[in-house]
Amino acid sequence: MINDRQDCANSWLKKWVILYLILVCVFFAFLPSLENGFTNWDDGPHLLSNHSIRSLTGGHLKEIFSKTVVYTYIPLTLLSFAVEYHFFGYAPFIYHLDNLLLHLGVVALLYIFALQLRLSWPAAALAALIFGLHPMRVESVAWVTERKDVLYAFFYMASMCSYMRYIHTNKKAPYVLSVLFGIASILSKPMAYSLPVILLLCEWFVGRRLVWKMFLDKIPFFLYILGVSLVTFVNNSNNIAIGLGDTIILWIWSFTFYILKFFWPVSLTPLYHVPEPVHITHPAYYWACLVALILLGMIVCFRKKRVFLLAFGFYLFSIFFLVVRTAWDFGNRTAVADRFMYLPSLGFCLLCGVLLVNGWQYCSRKAKWLGRAFAVLVMLLMFWLGKESFYQCMIWKDSVSLWSYVLKLDPENMIAMENRAVAYAQDKRYEQALDDYHHLIRLKPDDASNYVNRAVIYSQTKKYDLAFADFKKALGMRPDQYGAYFNLGNLYREQQKLDKAIEAYSMAIQLNGIYINAYNNRANLYFDLKQYSQAEADFKRILQLDPLNSRAYYNLSVIYQAFGRKEEAMEMAFKAQSLGFRTDAR
Repeated sequence: MINDRQDCANSWLKKWVILYLILVCVFFAFLPSLENGFTNWDDGPHLLSNHSIRSLTGGHLKEIFSKTVVYTYIPLTLLSFAVEYHFFGYAPFIYHLDNLLLHLGVVALLYIFALQLRLSWPAAALAALIFGLHPMRVESVAWVTERKDVLYAFFYMASMCSYMRYIHTNKKAPYVLSVLFGIASILSKPMAYSLPVILLLCEWFVGRRLVWKMFLDKIPFFLYILGVSLVTFVNNSNNIAIGLGDTIILWIWSFTFYILKFFWPVSLTPLYHVPEPVHITHPAYYWACLVALILLGMIVCFRKKRVFLLAFGFYLFSIFFLVVRTAWDFGNRTAVADRFMYLPSLGFCLLCGVLLVNGWQYCSRKAKWLGRAFAVLVMLLMFWLGKESFYQCMIWKDSVSLWSYVLKLDPENMIAMENRAVAYAQDKRYEQALDDYHHLIRLKPDDASNYVNRAVIYSQTKKYDLAFADFKKALGMRPDQYGAYFNLGNLYREQQKLDKAIEAYSMAIQLNGIYINAYNNRANLYFDLKQYSQAEADFKRILQLDPLNSRAYYNLSVIYQAFGRKEEAMEMAFKAQSLGFRTDAR
């Protein structure tokens, strides 16, 4: 009896030591991400320019839970940003550290989940290690905006682990925890919609008898998932712009794209192009159809292997609606992306863990040296995955590094070139920015926005004649481009032509009545000209558009102070401070 208890304790200790070593390996593979900053790839709307995360007051919390960001409902993700901002401001290290810690949490939960599925501890360890080290994880971990991936995955895995404990013990507490973790997951990212179906799949895998109770247990999951997911899916639904046949081909390509990238993770990039034209005669699509037929044949051949069906079932149910959306978003810049494979690849990681252990056992039975050689190859594979992730983390260091990497793989990628030009300008590397804009205009001379952006650089480098020429060119092409008028107003302001600046800002507002930056700049000019009533009206309009704009409250306090309305000035100043206004600069 004592020996049995000691063996059990030793086995338990060994499993947790293995997990600790796995987490150490994953931590060092992603260590470069801690030195990264923010990027101009959606970090703005999610974090840097998102007023709702700048305070934990009731008004900000209400906005966090009532609005979408880039058409996606992710309130819990935004709340995590708000907490970080409250304590640390915009310190990139904190945001990256939390992303990495969440990723480590997902790896740990995957290891526990694999053991709950009754996989051997070596298979569970390899599955967790492959998941943690795989280069396709980098985009979700090293990019601050993708906090939603690691956060939803953490709660998703916690829900699955709790549910597995429920079906093993039949206790209610784990079931309740599973439901609560599921709610947290769907509030972090809508991709958690697959949770109840995946739970059914896992019950089938462990051999639970198919009874009505299994489906009744999922009702709470379906109820909250349908309600929350619809907010995002409705906002992202578009009309399919291609025929049904080509749509099916595109779906097949998307399905096989992710699988091939998982098993051959090279040339990973934040931007993938959907091959055009979308037609079966295109090599990319007929090869995708061939791969799909091979996969279908493998599923038929290995239909009695539960782990094989679990892997493909987990992938299929987790990513199905996302792949369907690929056809709806045809031409979208993010039709496919590494981050979408973050959790759907879990089943393939479990499959690889089992196959590698079985392969080692088979080789060891043949000959000891063969088993050792196989083990060395597995270790080399893990080292290669970790090395690729280590270097992949470095490309996310900043915007210039990110987009230069994309352009190295795809020199004519206009999205990458535009974003790099903006990053160069923000870093005051104006010559490099101009080089990119010159190239963009050569590639697409009928795009007015590139002329506007180049004009802004000319303005900042005091080349006013060239700036005016580009603004004239842009407005000749697109007279309704309010951004051109806004930046033209900035140029007039730089030259102290304040009346013309106000006229340009007013034109921008006429074309876009909700353009907050134009209202703000015009209001500041009114203030400088001591036209306080007009300035007050503009700042009040800003607050109608953005009730949490602390800077507008502060500016109103300055105006009321100038009017001698001290009580109102103090009220506005207090409101600005309560909303997180941290500087006395206008």
